[in-house]
Amino acid sequence: MILKKINTKKGKRVMLFDDKYSPIYEVNMYLSFLSTSRLAYNTVLKYAQCIKVFYEYLYKIGENVNMAVHSKHPITWFSVFSDYLEYDGDKVIRKPETINYIVNAIYRYINYLYTDRVIDYKPEFINDSNRNQYTFLKEFLPKAVAKKRLTIRKVRTKREIRVKVELFEETIKIIIPYNKPSFYYNNYLDHSLTKKELVQLRNICLIELFAGTGLRQGEALGLKIEDLSEIQRNIIHIKRRENNENSAYAKTGDGFVIASNKIISDLNLLVYSNSLLYDSEYVFINYSGNNEGKALNANALESLFKNITKKMREKGVINNDESIHPHLFRHMFASVAMKETNNIFDVQDLLRHKSVSTTFLYLHADDKQKQRFIEIIDKEIFKYGVPENYS
Repeated sequence: MILKKINTKKGKRVMLFDDKYSPIYEVNMYLSFLSTSRLAYNTVLKYAQCIKVFYEYLYKIGENVNMAVHSKHPITWFSVFSDYLEYDGDKVIRKPETINYIVNAIYRYINYLYTDRVIDYKPEFINDSNRNQYTFLKEFLPKAVAKKRLTIRKVRTKREIRVKVELFEETIKIIIPYNKPSFYYNNYLDHSLTKKELVQLRNICLIELFAGTGLRQGEALGLKIEDLSEIQRNIIHIKRRENNENSAYAKTGDGFVIASNKIISDLNLLVYSNSLLYDSEYVFINYSGNNEGKALNANALESLFKNITKKMREKGVINNDESIHPHLFRHMFASVAMKETNNIFDVQDLLRHKSVSTTFLYLHADDKQKQRFIEIIDKEIFKYGVPENYS
């Protein structure tokens, strides 16, 4: 199986071909559906990689997707598939959470095939009453496999290292080095910003919004000047628009965030400086190339963070297997918010999550914090001691 990444007028796309370079129709139709459903390119790519593994397995055992779906024993079929994902001979090659992700992706894919009438047989393991991608495994995997596989929360020790607040300052240092003269570190501005300075200010504003308000990538890129109508009250509105020129999308709908005075000050300077050179309704725009004056898109943001990651690794701030990305700063925001509020529901409101269970995935605690928590529980709950007449 061959996975190809292609560029189109509507952005980057991914397609799956067999070993004879023939496109796999139903897979590519599904990937196209995902792309038009406003999913980020990297998310679609992950789904494609999961489906590629699935089809490689089907080819190895001499079956096709219809044969797998028509299996009389889907529990057994997926159990064997899970073992295939985990082991290469006696060597473990995938972690339980990775296997969960792959199997869930396949579940969604097969569910799509049935819903779109590509297959006319409803698989036994599809339950209309429960579409939750992290709980459906309980419905058809045997207990022995389920007990081993169901690591629902994506607990990553690397993430606990990477959400340290110090990374924010290190990121700003890379965008505007402290050892170089800059407009940004002066108390006043005595000139109009150059394009290079505009790029620096734009990038700083993006990082500040991610880390200081928990804004998502699509929400930030879709910001328009009209969304800053209440900026004097430190309010930034989030609007869900279907026709943004950069395809940015606020997936959770309309809302707002409260920003600090520092963020508001930088945004005011950015919007004012943009207005002197460009006539754009967007807050974040390009300053060079064919897209100069147009809204910044996800590809440009991805390039920015790749460059930040590269320089972070060169400085030894992060390891070679770690990376800096927009969502990292949303996790950072969540961690600080939880530390200060000590209320999961307040953090849920700040992150604009529909379910508090999603908020739990954003919280991280090191072993010492966990130990202190357990000691507090011990003191508060186990106050009764042992009765003197106990025998």
